[in-house]
Amino acid sequence: YNLKEMLKEPDRDLFMRAMEREVDSMFKEEIWKLVPKDEMLQHYTNERKNGKDIKREKIMMIWSFKRKRHPDGTLNKHKARLCCHGGQQQWGVNYWDTYAPVVSWSSVRILLTIAKLHNLHTKSIDFVQAYPQATLKSNIYLHPPAGVLLTDGNGNVLKLMRDLYGLKDAGKTWFEHLTEGLNVMGFKPLSSDPCIYVKGTNMIILYVDDCIIISRNENEANAIFQELDKRGYKLTDEGTMEEYLGILITHENNGNYRMSQPLLIDRIIKSVPSMKGAKGAKTPAAAGNVLTKDIEGEIRKEHWNYRSVIGMLNFLVNCTHPEMAFAVHQCARFCHDPKYSHEQAVKRIIRYLISTTQGSRNQGIMFTPDKSKSMDVYVDASFAGEWNTEWSDEASSVMSRTGYIIFYANCPVIWCSKLQTEIALSTTESEYIALSQSLRDALPLTELLKEIRQIIPSDEKRPEVHCSIFEDNKGCIDLVEAPRMRPRTKHIALKYHHFRSSVKNKLVSIRYVETGEQIADIFTKALNDGQFYKLRQLLNGW
Repeated sequence: YNLKEMLKEPDRDLFMRAMEREVDSMFKEEIWKLVPKDEMLQHYTNERKNGKDIKREKIMMIWSFKRKRHPDGTLNKHKARLCCHGGQQQWGVNYWDTYAPVVSWSSVRILLTIAKLHNLHTKSIDFVQAYPQATLKSNIYLHPPAGVLLTDGNGNVLKLMRDLYGLKDAGKTWFEHLTEGLNVMGFKPLSSDPCIYVKGTNMIILYVDDCIIISRNENEANAIFQELDKRGYKLTDEGTMEEYLGILITHENNGNYRMSQPLLIDRIIKSVPSMKGAKGAKTPAAAGNVLTKDIEGEIRKEHWNYRSVIGMLNFLVNCTHPEMAFAVHQCARFCHDPKYSHEQAVKRIIRYLISTTQGSRNQGIMFTPDKSKSMDVYVDASFAGEWNTEWSDEASSVMSRTGYIIFYANCPVIWCSKLQTEIALSTTESEYIALSQSLRDALPLTELLKEIRQIIPSDEKRPEVHCSIFEDNKGCIDLVEAPRMRPRTKHIALKYHHFRSSVKNKLVSIRYVETGEQIADIFTKALNDGQFYKLRQLLNGW
């Protein structure tokens, strides 16, 4: 909520108290201070002398309010946060570079799987008010926040002393502040992922202010936590990995673990009022259904926020429900002008979610780590899958769809369903392009595994670094294993041949799989109930 919206809420008194605590903490932690107005004027006078065109001397502050909840959905606390209006910053005056990396979800899944395989201890930590812990690198002056009277009667102005949420470069400044401390502690980043820091057999995974410590035992993890605390970082111990970035992680006695997002599913269902009490659907899309622009189709009949629901569904697919990737991607293509047919397709996906929550709200992905397996990639393509459904002048009507899933140690780590950007001229070519695209994700993961091998205790079996590709098109396999220039394939762009050296060096092997056993088929088309259930079992474990 913003300030205006918050004042309309029935629990606004609790939000008002949170506002008071936030303002008090800003002074207590010396995040800002009152300075003479002449100091600000002198600073900008000097900047103008240096040739800078100062368009705004003071930046506005914005209130953001939220009810924070526990993983089970119960209320935790009312949160009020002061943010800067980053849109009023000026490049070259009070900010420069803004990029700050975050760990990829594929790396998180691989490392959690390795932790399970080798009985490593995991600890989740949260840095409290992370951004303000970093020192500001530019001069920024502020307008007082709405609803707060800040004056000492002397005409002084607010000057920001530490980083604050909302600033364009706040993420970068915090990342540099944290990694500087980790370097002093002896941790070094992996070259394959700059957000994974290692020291001996200990690892720290960075995702802004939410981090994971992986160590041989609890004592080593606690020692890392205590050293961070001694170095002045304000952080809390969240215990073992039971929730991370809104994803519920359930550990089972047999060594398996499950990732799910029950609260997000509830939000999606509530976002479409007509879905209250709706019956479930067996699959997220009707078999053979292909969505088009439907230019002359019927307009939408309901007024819920299509883009917002698609955004939530995309996050759900990317984290815990890969089996819905094809259906969600189809709907996401038409966010600019959704019609009644697209609205009905989204409601079909939500009905599917309703059916999955009837047995258990915690359905998601079941991870069953298996030491005997390395990296397996299932890849498929639907050649010109939308032919004869779009308007004849639509290029997308003849584009093929790529679908692939990458497993490590029997656990899914990356999946994808998307249209190819170039028009393939045959099934072999569409499958070859899909194979090439899948290896753009798989090969960097092999580099990550090579680095992690050195971290695993020497008395343990270290992760295998070999990639097996499962393909159901023999023409594609022949093109990979016997790369002769054929009249019908010599035109294929060189950018799709990038992985051939890996095949030649035996880092990657290509294997044939029957179409009925091709797991990636679930990412390329809407399947009938029986085939969908079969592939979902292989993919999600339920």
